[in-house]
Amino acid sequence: MKLLFLTNSFPYGVGEEFIETEILYLANIFDEVFIVPFTCKKGIVRKLPPNVTVLECLYDEKHGNAYKFFYLIFSRYFYLHLIEYFCNKKNYSLKLFLRFLGITFKSIKSFYSFKFIYHSLSKRVKVDLVYSFWGLGGGAILPFLDRVEKNLPSITRLHRYDLYDDVSLIGYFPMRKKLLESITLCAPISKHGKEFLQQKYQKVNCNLKEFYLGTKDFGVSNPSKDGIFRILSCSSLIPVKRVETIAESLLKLDFPFIWNHFGTGELLGKLESIILTIKDKVILHGHCSNENVMNFLLNTSNDLFINVSSSEGIPVSIMEAQSFGIPIIATDVGGVSEIVNNSNGRLLNKSITAHDLALEIEWFYENWEKNKMFLRDESRESWLLNFQAEKNYTKFCDEIKKILGN
Repeated sequence: MKLLFLTNSFPYGVGEEFIETEILYLANIFDEVFIVPFTCKKGIVRKLPPNVTVLECLYDEKHGNAYKFFYLIFSRYFYLHLIEYFCNKKNYSLKLFLRFLGITFKSIKSFYSFKFIYHSLSKRVKVDLVYSFWGLGGGAILPFLDRVEKNLPSITRLHRYDLYDDVSLIGYFPMRKKLLESITLCAPISKHGKEFLQQKYQKVNCNLKEFYLGTKDFGVSNPSKDGIFRILSCSSLIPVKRVETIAESLLKLDFPFIWNHFGTGELLGKLESIILTIKDKVILHGHCSNENVMNFLLNTSNDLFINVSSSEGIPVSIMEAQSFGIPIIATDVGGVSEIVNNSNGRLLNKSITAHDLALEIEWFYENWEKNKMFLRDESRESWLLNFQAEKNYTKFCDEIKKILGN
């Protein structure tokens, strides 16, 4: 069997670390896997199984605006997108329309790139399945896959930024209804995502099943024993992650703590200015490889993991923290309630303030000695039941084999 696997940029650059685990399971059930990244980032190239080949990318940014304009107006697919845009939008603005044009150009350009790549590949091998890890980027070609190859099975996962309309740059996802009608399986990574789609697209006939992501078992870490409360977070420094709220809450604490944060981004400067008075208690690690983060989680004590994002699917970072037995406090957004509860941590109001977050952290610190083992055991148990890589990716691969009749 042969798989054509669409990613954002994996295996190039950084990000999409969770695919490093899933690709091992995909490579185990397919004779050959061909990865087609949407874009090719500079930097590292992740190690891949021997039967995995990386093909050319779908899209680059080398084209000027004049080229994009003429490319769009001479494409029949553009007018399908244009009709849908005016049917979906209630408020029009030049800014939104320009965003729409940019998104549509990328989608159409990547479709024709995919068509070329697919036909070149099909001269050598028979592709059995097209699987997109995301509903955007390469996933945007799936509504028109039948224009490339009739009756070719296809799957897409949906997460957060490619699922919920309120985080779309134009307020909706182009051709989403056609995507759901066209693909063999839509696999949102949370029950919340599945229920969102069922509610929004009640009249659409779609094979819709949630499939959790998962993480490897590296073992269980130990809690702090020196009286210092160790706090951990891991996310990009971008507005939706609200990491500055964590920093502001720590300014209000009057007990000994250390905060380790993994991840970087556009708000690094703002974060550094917030923590000036507590910088001796804060370690900003920046971007690190997943291997280095896992080694840190295993070999150092961490007492509480915090996530206060305003929007999420189910964060893989929470799965990883739970696998080590670390309790979690996280905002109740997206599918977070499927992994965090009052037994293994605390669900927080999605708009929690720095003041209220500080009170939550203080509660965990003050009640730490009597509750820590229960919380840690429950956190680990949550991961064992629902978010083990072996269990979840085996289940997903079994579904793939069922689709392909194996």
